[in-house]
Amino acid sequence: MSWKRWIHEVRYAIRLVSPLHIGAERDELLLNENGRAVIPGSSLAGAWRAFVETQYPDKTVRLFGRRKEEETGMSDLFVHDLVSERVAAFEERPAVRIDGAFGTADDKGKFDRYYVAADERFNGKVVWTADDEERDDHRELMIRVFSAWHHGFIRLGQHKSTGAGRVEITAIRHRVYDCWDPNQYFEFLLDRESGEQPPETWGEDASEWLSASSAPTICQFRLSAELDSALLIRGNSVSKSGEPDAVHIRNVSGRYIIPGSSWKGVLRHHVEKIARYYGVPEMVERIFGHAARKQSEGQAGGVITSDALIENAKEADYTGIRIDRLTGGVMSAMLKKERTVRGSVELELDLRLDRLSDDQIPMAKGLLLLAFRDLAEQGLTLGSGYASGRGRIRGMHLTVQDGSDRIVIHYEKEQAENLETANGWISALARRRTG
Repeated sequence: MSWKRWIHEVRYAIRLVSPLHIGAERDELLLNENGRAVIPGSSLAGAWRAFVETQYPDKTVRLFGRRKEEETGMSDLFVHDLVSERVAAFEERPAVRIDGAFGTADDKGKFDRYYVAADERFNGKVVWTADDEERDDHRELMIRVFSAWHHGFIRLGQHKSTGAGRVEITAIRHRVYDCWDPNQYFEFLLDRESGEQPPETWGEDASEWLSASSAPTICQFRLSAELDSALLIRGNSVSKSGEPDAVHIRNVSGRYIIPGSSWKGVLRHHVEKIARYYGVPEMVERIFGHAARKQSEGQAGGVITSDALIENAKEADYTGIRIDRLTGGVMSAMLKKERTVRGSVELELDLRLDRLSDDQIPMAKGLLLLAFRDLAEQGLTLGSGYASGRGRIRGMHLTVQDGSDRIVIHYEKEQAENLETANGWISALARRRTG
């Protein structure tokens, strides 16, 4: 970090809106010796830098410095590690590895993912320096960074595209020191030992920063729906005597959820079918991204989903038989009991348009619109037991907010608002098929 005349210090508090995974392996989390979760300052600075490089590329080097492969350039920014206020609560979620060629689960591909649970709270501090000509630019850029972070456009850790790593800033305060003034300089040095919590008597309240405009261009899809049939997405709870063998997944608060990873996977698989029909299979990876392959790096997708809470949840237990996979017959004395759930949900998806070219944007919107239509009309299933009618969703209404354009489709009333815009997106696909 370089030192210049002006020193800006920000102290803030955050709350996890969604689970967070930061660790070396999928079954490990980064903890300190007291069992508290840690968010390394380097991880946070990297997430901030990635956002700035995308949105304000000409301003990246001056604040964040140069990358290692470039010529040496000191950063003006120092980000402290964040530590949770208490011993962190954790969530364990089952996951399955998918064969990209066939869209099916890999043999022995089941594993568990561990997360710091939502609602955990952290305190942090960031310091940056600037000379006279940089002072306003650095401050304005950091205002936009904090606003984007608060509104979910910057996320932390792994599995961000399925809803993980979102935070909200619950308190933020700012103070400026003039190092040419000896009193202010020594005051800064003394303040460095006073902790991370932003006390009301320290600095100035900077809550207005969080309302600054910083959002990338996004098209938002919101589907309000009812679970039209019983749903079971298995969690990792251990069955006790007299309890069902399988129970629908809950979050750490005990509420039933549809994980963002589950319904995003179903949506992606269906988008693949639609894209092949219209002759644009390459759009799937442009929308959803892909992992690294031989001789090529991975590509981040433009889709971000979130866990959906099941409201007004109603449980129902079902008893069934177990099948011997070798013989295809019924296993003797091996009844199973499963606990399913019904209720209402709201599925939320954000499509980042800055990751698509101008000609790809209408096609991506059209593909997602058609996939949501089929999901809302019970054409897709979630969870297990699809062959017995489970996991179907009945859409109430779909809202698509695309800048100033707003599309609303009422499935029960069979009515729609602004169909001209929606038809324009689908026409972009039709032209590719006929062309």
